[in-house]
Amino acid sequence: AVVSTQSTGSVISGIGDSWVVIIANCIRTTYTDRHLIPLFGVVFGCCKIVLTGTWDKLSKRTGYRLMIYITTAISLAWITVILLIFPPNSIHNSAEGSAALLPVGSWGITVLGLITGFSRTWMDVLKQISCGKCSSAPDVMEGYEPSVMFALKTIVWSSSSAATYALTPYLQFHVLVGVTMGLLVVNHFLFTKILVRYFTDEEGR
Repeated sequence: AVVSTQSTGSVISGIGDSWVVIIANCIRTTYTDRHLIPLFGVVFGCCKIVLTGTWDKLSKRTGYRLMIYITTAISLAWITVILLIFPPNSIHNSAEGSAALLPVGSWGITVLGLITGFSRTWMDVLKQISCGKCSSAPDVMEGYEPSVMFALKTIVWSSSSAATYALTPYLQFHVLVGVTMGLLVVNHFLFTKILVRYFTDEEGR
């Protein structure tokens, strides 16, 4: 059950990570300023570098369970921002014929880069920590090497990410946003109800 739960979480993580490329395409089709894509990339990349070590440090102070709630809240805010600032047709080759609910300029793309960095970095770190803790539990691996769990996570994650991006031209914007939002909620319950017990402390934090 834990291995299948981990695999489901990896699918959700792969879909979430595919949004980084989708966002770049949305910026390209929505805005004429070509500096916005590098701006998003730089802000997102800097966040990845700076924030990678912060999740585990904060979780040891506040508790893993609370950090899972914070990570989910940030991720839901992230997908909501995407819904607000991009027109429905922006995931395709042109945003013509549709308008964003909240048109923004460079400041909006900067905010999006920041919140994308927080969401994707902390979600990825959470997956790595969970995978490491679960792979060291004898009742989970049942005689298999811990590396099997990491290999399975990588295969499932990369496959779901690639499949999502490949299917994007055939999907409606609101459908993709809605599915992603729903999967983030599912991911939250997978961690808080099943996986968190493998890496919480003695007080269950």
